[in-house]
Amino acid sequence: MRKAKVALARKLAVVMHRMLADDKPRNLADRGWHAGPAYRDIAALFDQSRERLKPGGRLYVMVSSDSDLDLFSRLIVGAGFRAHLAHERSIFFESLIIYELLAS
Repeated sequence: MRKAKVALARKLAVVMHRMLADDKPRNLADRGWHAGPAYRDIAALFDQSRERLKPGGRLYVMVSSDSDLDLFSRLIVGAGFRAHLAHERSIFFESLIIYELLAS
């Protein structure tokens, strides 16, 4: 059991998707899915995650290619993560991209 707790403290997975419509979120999970206007509901995610991860910890983030990838890059670098492309999957007119962010 203790080993499982250590593993959870070193890894965190987050799934985000920027919807085309700016619907109002119904709950906290919905806020992560919709991201809010100008990504305001998830902008602090990277700094907050970095504060909580141990050195060497990882954060996995999935975004759509329709997202503002330049903004995500600035948020990732600004929080002190090193990003690596973990996986990319093309689905019709967009790609789903999974980044592995390493806490230094």
